[in-house]
Amino acid sequence: MRRSFSKSAQAAQARRQRASNSPIPPCRSVSVVRVFLKSTDTAATDFFREKTTPQLTVLFKPPVAKVMGGSGVTKQFKNFFAQISKIPFLKVEKLDLETYVVDRALFGLFYVLGEEETKIRRDPAARITAILKEVFGGR
Repeated sequence: MRRSFSKSAQAAQARRQRASNSPIPPCRSVSVVRVFLKSTDTAATDFFREKTTPQLTVLFKPPVAKVMGGSGVTKQFKNFFAQISKIPFLKVEKLDLETYVVDRALFGLFYVLGEEETKIRRDPAARITAILKEVFGGR
């Protein structure tokens, strides 16, 4: 089962790399950029989470479902779910495993992005590219 989740993560990573080549929601004004710079340590990450999560969910779900189905994880989960559903005193709510895995993958993605954004904002040594130095250097 552990290998199956690893394969799902690898497939999602490949999909994420392809998705990163797609257009980023535009920031059409300098005032929006200034808000990011003067806002919370994760303002840009929060913006991208809000603007891209629905599209990323759509992109991630098919490969996650394919890998999980192909590796047997989905079948094992359904069998387990069927067994615990037979326990009379236990109320079990339906769970879409693929949706859950995609949600957790995106949570992890944005968590890591937020950590990096915070590091870049707080630590001048983390501003390793010319654009980062230019954008955050004048704060």
